[in-house]
Amino acid sequence: MYNTSQSKNETGIYITENKHFEALFKNASDAIIYFDLENRIVEVNSKFLELFGYSIEEIKGRKIEDILLSDLGDETYSYEYSIAVETSKEILAGKANSFETIRYGKGNIPVNVIVKGVPVIIDDAIIGGYGIYTDITPQKQVESALKESEARYRSFFENASVGIGVSNFAGFIMNANEALCRFLGYSLEELSKIHFTEFTHKADIEKDLALHNSLINGEISSYVMDKRYIRKDGQVVWGRLNISIIREIDGEFKYLTTAIENIDERKCAEVALKESERRLADIIDFLPDPTFVIDKDSKVVLWNRAVEKITGVKAEDMLGKGNYEYSLPFHNSRRPILIDMVLDYDKKMETEYKYIKRFNNDSLIAEVYSPFLGEGGSYLWVKATPLRDIDGSIVGAIESFRDTTERHKSEKELIYQKQCFETLFKNSFEAITLLDRNHRVIDLNSEFQNLFGYCVGDIKGKNIDSLLAPGERITEAKEITNKVCSGQPVSLETIRYSKAGRPINVQIKGVPVTIENEVVGVYGIYDDITERKLHEERLKYLGMHDVLTTLYNRNYFEETLRRIDTERQLPISIIIGDVNGLKLVNDAFGHNEGDKLLKRIAKVFKKICRAEDIVCRLGGDEFAFIFPKTDEYVAEEICNRIKDECHRAGGEPIPLSVAFGVATKKLNTDNMLDTLKEAEERMYRNKLLESKSSRSSIILSLQKTLSEKTHETDQHCQRLKEHAVTIGKAIGLTVSELDELVLLTTLHDVGKVAIPEHILQKPGPLDDEEWEIMKKHTEIGHRIAQAAPELVPIADKILYHHERWDGTGYPHGLRETQIPLASRILAIVDAFDVMTKGRPYKRTLTLNEALIELEECVGTQFDPDLVEVFIKSIEIGFHQ
Repeated sequence: MYNTSQSKNETGIYITENKHFEALFKNASDAIIYFDLENRIVEVNSKFLELFGYSIEEIKGRKIEDILLSDLGDETYSYEYSIAVETSKEILAGKANSFETIRYGKGNIPVNVIVKGVPVIIDDAIIGGYGIYTDITPQKQVESALKESEARYRSFFENASVGIGVSNFAGFIMNANEALCRFLGYSLEELSKIHFTEFTHKADIEKDLALHNSLINGEISSYVMDKRYIRKDGQVVWGRLNISIIREIDGEFKYLTTAIENIDERKCAEVALKESERRLADIIDFLPDPTFVIDKDSKVVLWNRAVEKITGVKAEDMLGKGNYEYSLPFHNSRRPILIDMVLDYDKKMETEYKYIKRFNNDSLIAEVYSPFLGEGGSYLWVKATPLRDIDGSIVGAIESFRDTTERHKSEKELIYQKQCFETLFKNSFEAITLLDRNHRVIDLNSEFQNLFGYCVGDIKGKNIDSLLAPGERITEAKEITNKVCSGQPVSLETIRYSKAGRPINVQIKGVPVTIENEVVGVYGIYDDITERKLHEERLKYLGMHDVLTTLYNRNYFEETLRRIDTERQLPISIIIGDVNGLKLVNDAFGHNEGDKLLKRIAKVFKKICRAEDIVCRLGGDEFAFIFPKTDEYVAEEICNRIKDECHRAGGEPIPLSVAFGVATKKLNTDNMLDTLKEAEERMYRNKLLESKSSRSSIILSLQKTLSEKTHETDQHCQRLKEHAVTIGKAIGLTVSELDELVLLTTLHDVGKVAIPEHILQKPGPLDDEEWEIMKKHTEIGHRIAQAAPELVPIADKILYHHERWDGTGYPHGLRETQIPLASRILAIVDAFDVMTKGRPYKRTLTLNEALIELEECVGTQFDPDLVEVFIKSIEIGFHQ
């Protein structure tokens, strides 16, 4: 408490003291606050602002407790607040105080402080107070750390799994934890009365005492030894002793700390390990695989019998050897091998191995070629593994290997076969895909891509059946694939679909891929048989259809006749039809024209017949019709409609004409073959009855065609008739011979109907090629005449009407009387009419000029006697 009520007689002294006090207030190492009678802050020093983190503006005029205990909401802080208020009241009541507490700076940061409260008295009156805050936070932190450290040490000491004790320099235990008491079997009280040599095995006392004395004498600061202890119950146990000296600050001996780890199990394990190592060495020695072991210094410690056999090197010659001695039998040189990479891995050495793999336990497996083992070298499959001690440290390595030369040869052969199969797979002309057992695509070849449009990236892993057989074919596809996956090969023809949805006819071969009787996959082989199917369909079509007319053929007719010969199809009508004039057209115009005639007649049949009617070409000019559920009257009506349509169609070179025969099977007991025979007989009978009319129609049609193509007029034909008859009568021909002569003058050029119009109508002379074509009209006319019974008598006369008297004519070069008489007559009158009436490329001759021409050609082109007769008849006619 400070009393400033003393008399201050000298003002200067007072001012000086006040300045001293102000300097002390501002520069004090403690935080100081001056507050008034209302406990409000009047002044603070810089240390206060620094300690609690406020500025003077934030706290001046405010109550102390509101600053250092504000915004603390729980009950504890409410209590602290009330205590602070009471403490301030005591100070302002004139009572100084001092206590240790926690106050809170800005942001509620706690600060450990010693608070001293001092009232300020002037003239015996209390005018305020000072609060002095000494920061003891660092001391508190140290105290806390010491307490925590001591607690941790106590916890460690009491709960450690190893025995821990404190002993004096005389060798008696002063303190021990529960683990040490348990280890030795004594209580702490009992241990404190026993010298350490009493529970030390006699075999270890000498060494332990020597080390203990060295420690006490300051020669060493600690020591560790494995020793045997004798428990209270007499049991001998191994422990690892770790003892250190603890000294005072001045260096004087304080006590010894002892830690004893129970290593009894480890020691027993070491013994067992040695026995195990001996047994392991025996096992390794008898292993079938060549095996050897090196220590961490790369010296051989084991070399078994198998490695002796394969290398020819005895164990006694190899054990203890280093400097890569063990590599000599394999490589004929000292060099690191796989076992060395376990001890010191060198990545560069990887290139020396065809295959090498490193595992997490640092084991290595590799394949290596040893040129000095066996005949011509050997392939070895090698495994090297590190050997570790109980602490996990590498103490050596073991390597074993197998001679895989034969397997390597087999693998090489398998690789060769695999490459062959892959080459076959990739370059096959068939589309091939490899599937797993779940029908998913693994791979496909280029032909598969070409055929179906899929590449492997599109469908790998996808179900083949869903891709190639969508819709209604999916069930079939699944059945096939399931069958193959069960181990049964399949082969069938079906349809699959491309990526674009195009149907493709394929022959599928499903081949299971089996390994040890288990199906592991499937080869699907697809052969595009579209062309073959089209060919087969074409053959099937040709087997049932006539190629020329596209109507059904005889095979189909006969098969259908058998198939529909049932009671439910009755009545069944059959029509047999025969085309008139086909032979004439074939002979006269060639088979191309005959084919056209057949096509035209087939077109008529298709037009008239119903969809359910069966129309067939039996061959040549013969056709057949089958009408199920059709009576004879309807069949006759169809025949009449066909004839009407033929008449309307007309056509060249001859009109369409067909002879029909109709028969109907009415009862199931009727024989179908008899019905067919009846239809044929009726056709032949009708053909015979209609033949004359038909031939007349054909001949008239040919005459009309000839007239249109050659522009020969009726007057020309009439003049030829008159001149020919004049000669005939003059030489005494019979009436029948005259009739043939007249017919010849009318149809001698009938063969020209088959000569191209551009040749017939050419305004100038023909060239050699055209003339050769023109000369063929005599042979064509001959064939036409032979095809018509009425024209047979003049057939040869038509053939030879361009022969010449001197044998230079055509087609056969006949001469003189070899030429038929009628042909010689026709040659004279035809030439005379041409000379007197003209041709587009020749001028017209006068009568005298024509007769002179005839006379000049006597003996070369014409018969002399007949020319004389013709000239006389012309002169007589002229004079008349």
